Amino acid sequence: MGFSVNNTFKELSAKAARMEREGNVSAARRCWKKAEDYAVSKANAHWCQVRAEFCLSRHAMPTEAQ
Repeated sequence: MGFSVNNTFKELSAKAARMEREGNVSAARRCWKKAEDYAVSKANAHWCQVRAEFCLSRHAMPTEAQ
C-alpha cells in the first residue's frame, strides 16, 4: 500500500506544479492540499502546505489592468 500512496503523492504534486506554471493557482491549491494527505514524510507535507499557501496568496492578488 505504501507504494500506491507514494505514487499518488507524486502524481498529485506533479499535477499541482503544472497547474501553478499554467497560472491556475486556485486548482493548484486544491491539488496541493490533496497531495498533503498522501505525503509520507513531514517534509513533503510541509512543502504541500507552503505551496498551497503560496497559491492562496497568488489567487488573492489583484490582476494588473490591461
